[in-house]
Amino acid sequence: LKGTDRAILTCEIEFSDAAVQTGVERNVRVFLTRKDTDRCPVESGAAYTHPIRITNAKVTDKKIVLGKEVENILFWDTKHPYLYELTAELVEGEDVKDTYSMTIGFRAVEFKADGFYLNGEKFKIRGLNRHQSYPYVGYAMPESMQKQDADILKFELGCNAARNSHYPQSHHFVNRCDEIGLLVFTEFPGWQHIGDQKWKKHAIKNVREMITQYRNHPSIFLWGVRINESQDDDEFYTATSQIAHQLD
Repeated sequence: LKGTDRAILTCEIEFSDAAVQTGVERNVRVFLTRKDTDRCPVESGAAYTHPIRITNAKVTDKKIVLGKEVENILFWDTKHPYLYELTAELVEGEDVKDTYSMTIGFRAVEFKADGFYLNGEKFKIRGLNRHQSYPYVGYAMPESMQKQDADILKFELGCNAARNSHYPQSHHFVNRCDEIGLLVFTEFPGWQHIGDQKWKKHAIKNVREMITQYRNHPSIFLWGVRINESQDDDEFYTATSQIAHQLD
């Protein structure tokens, strides 16, 4: 990726039955905008300062997949966590019937024989485990405290990564990791125990839900698809790994 400003943007969009009506022509429009953050403020005149229409397509089914190469992209990393806002609009004529926005980032992660690479450059991971259970209040901490934990890991402890032990954690925490450039290793729920076939079926569902809910966070670079400190189970863990590859 070094020396390039191009990236592939893939959008998988699902619609309700009401959105896909026989005899009614509807289109979906996708826009991309740079997101202004405290770590990476948007300079006047920068690319994608204003919403840029990336693609436009006719709605013909309940799910469509749109792919396009985009230019002038700033890649997300731990020092410069550039973020973008992706907005999809459902349009009938010029009347916008529905809209949905989310924050995304562009980056490439890869493990090779000699280590981990972020955006094509070798990167040394330095991180800690993080539980989100607090004294006296458990999991009831508000957004401000979830974000503060990310700031402590990044700016006070000098970490560049955090492991969410051992369950998917607050989106407020992960959102802040996106904003400040803190890599996240997130795991599906479990600790030491593997149950019967009914239990495994539900655990596989947990993997699917985790990835579909969190996969647009640029900070997430690893999916934990093995129960923490559990015994080997080749069939079960082959299934969880396959789901991760299918969905991301």
